Formats: sequence, structure tokens, C-alpha cells
Amino acid sequence: MVRAQRAFCLLLLDPPRSRIRYGTPARMGAAADFLVERLECSLQQASLAEAKMLPNLAASLDSATADHVYTWLTSRLELDPPQARKFFLTSPTLLRMPVAKLDQRLQFLTARLDLSDAQLRKLVSTLPATLGMLPASMEQKLAFLERRLGLSPPQLRKLVCTAPGALSRSVEGTLMPKLNAVQTRLDLSEAELGALVVRFPAVLGYSYEAKVAPSLDKLQATCTRRARAMHSRSAHAHAHAHAHAHAHAHAHAHAHVHAHVHAHAHVHAHVHVHVQCMHMHMYVFVCICIYV
Repeated sequence: MVRAQRAFCLLLLDPPRSRIRYGTPARMGAAADFLVERLECSLQQASLAEAKMLPNLAASLDSATADHVYTWLTSRLELDPPQARKFFLTSPTLLRMPVAKLDQRLQFLTARLDLSDAQLRKLVSTLPATLGMLPASMEQKLAFLERRLGLSPPQLRKLVCTAPGALSRSVEGTLMPKLNAVQTRLDLSEAELGALVVRFPAVLGYSYEAKVAPSLDKLQATCTRRARAMHSRSAHAHAHAHAHAHAHAHAHAHAHVHAHVHAHAHVHAHVHVHVQCMHMHMYVFVCICIYV
């Protein structure tokens, strides 16, 4: 009895290790089967894609429906096999969606943004999840960006084609606070804010607190250091010119005036560069964000 109790205690303290091999995705259901057989992807790729689906949806995927969706969508978007593989591995849930709903979303994007076939293919291939969004939800975000940034139809099209992830953002939770923060931080007019976002659409994808604000702080500190250095140099030049002109005031009055004007020109240049540096934020900070 004592020996049995001791064995039981040891078992509690050191249970047998699971035979599950962590880090190796498991093949779970019908979705993985379809992806392996139809898309000719690896088991690991299929399992990782299937993990993006709810377990009951992955297990109950109808292969005939999935095949119909795959055939129709690859034909509609003119996707070659590698493109189709990447598309459905990114968003496998679309294999369950009725073709009529997919067509509705494609028609909405085409009409709303006046897209060519190539532009539509690029947009949807970059963010397949757009086909899972309701047209009403996409319209809400498009209308907000159009109104808030004062965008023309071509500008809106460029913005969405370059940064389709904006369609996946919440208006109240992400887009509106981010645009307000950028506008306030850089003291931009409505027109300047619109021009900035059109030129650098990726700003809509950055976290303001984690990425944009720290980068702007670094950029502003750099501009301030350079402005102070120029101010110090110009002040030194002014003092030197003034002393030199004073020592030769009677013999070189003209040189004094010239040196005085020259020193003031240095100060003016310093102020101009300082202001210019501060306004560079609008055009430089997104580039800084990319590399910081």
C-alpha cells in the first residue's frame, strides 16, 4: 500500500509527457484535405491555413462547393496556380462562401472605385479578406475617408489600391482617432492631411502610439539640434563680423555694413531652415516610420 501511494505521488509530481509534437501543425479536417489535393500545397501549409477557420467549419467543408468557388474565383480574377494557392491559403474561409456573394462584393468594389480588372485583381489579392466584408461596411469606410480627407474619386481609388488594409479598419476605433492625432500633431489643414495620406497611404496601417509618434519625436529632435547648431554658427559669425567691423570702423565703414548685413542674412537663413525643418514632418515622417 505504501509503495502504491508513493508511486501515485511521483506520478502527480512528474506526469508522463504528452506525445504531441509541439510546433508541428496537425491535419484536422476536410479543409486541409481539399487544400492539399486541389491546391497541391504541403500538409503543413494546409494545416496552418485550416487553423484560421473555426474547427466546425473546417471539418464540414464541402469539397464540391469549395471546388466550385475555387474554379469560379480563379477564373474571375484570372489567377494563375501560385496566385490562387497564396490567395486561398491566406483566406481559406472564402471556400465556403456562395459564389453569388463573392460576385456581389467584386461588383461593388469595381463600381464604387471604378476599378479595371487588373486593379481589382491586385486589390483583392493583396487583401483577400475584402471579399468577406459586407458592401455596407466597406461603403461606410470609403465614405468616411472620402469625406474626412476631401478625396476625389481617383485619389480614393489610389488610396484603397495602395493600402487596402484601410477597409479592414474600424472608423470610430482606428481611422478617425489616427487621422485626428496625425492632424493635431503636425498642425495640418484638412487639405494637407488629405495630401499626406494620399501620398503615403501606409500611414493608415501604422499604430500612432507605437510607431508614428515616437518617430516624429526623433525627427523633431534632429531638426531642433540642427537648427540650434546653425544658430550657434550664425551668432558666432555675427559677433566676429561686428568686432572686425568695429575695429576698422573709420577705415572700412563699408565693410562693416556689408559684414553686418551678411550676419543678419545668416540669422535669416537659420530661421528659414528651422521653419522648413518643422514643416518637413508632413512629408518625411512616414519614411522615418518605415525604417525606425
